[in-house]
Amino acid sequence: MNNYCTINNTRHRKGFVRQRMLVNRGLMETLYSTLSNLYFMFQRIHFHSIVSRLSEPKKFIQVVMGPRQVGKTTLVTQVLKALSQPSSFESADGVSSSERAWLEQIWQNARIRMQQLEAPEYILAIDEIQKIDNWSEMVKQLWDEDAMQGRALKVVLLGSSRLLIQQELTESLAVDLKVYT
Repeated sequence: MNNYCTINNTRHRKGFVRQRMLVNRGLMETLYSTLSNLYFMFQRIHFHSIVSRLSEPKKFIQVVMGPRQVGKTTLVTQVLKALSQPSSFESADGVSSSERAWLEQIWQNARIRMQQLEAPEYILAIDEIQKIDNWSEMVKQLWDEDAMQGRALKVVLLGSSRLLIQQELTESLAVDLKVYT
């Protein structure tokens, strides 16, 4: 068996270039494995803060906001994997801005899942929350319902539009939040 792999480089008419290299296959596999492990081992700066907050009894909605492509989703995914609590991660990325029913449905699904698992606590993470119109009113309503029922459904909201997030936060949710930027 050949221990080398070849990468061909040729110029295409649209200007793309492929390079031809002779690379040790074992070295490439080791390098890929090492880089993959480093990627999953890297933890964002707020990792321990969020893990600590979600390990406490339910008090606050956790909000992670920042520009696009800075690692908010990776951070929260790592946090959910690190915790022993059952959880679900949902994204409003492809949801119509007028779909408030979507938000209510995923919240209800989390409640049902929590009940099915007979879990004392459950974490619901919602990415790109700013894409839902008037999301803060619905989140506040659902959060309050859970508080009145004594349900320990913890919530993590992620958003990339700082202006939209902060505007919604100041209108109805400022009392129940811990914000990470």
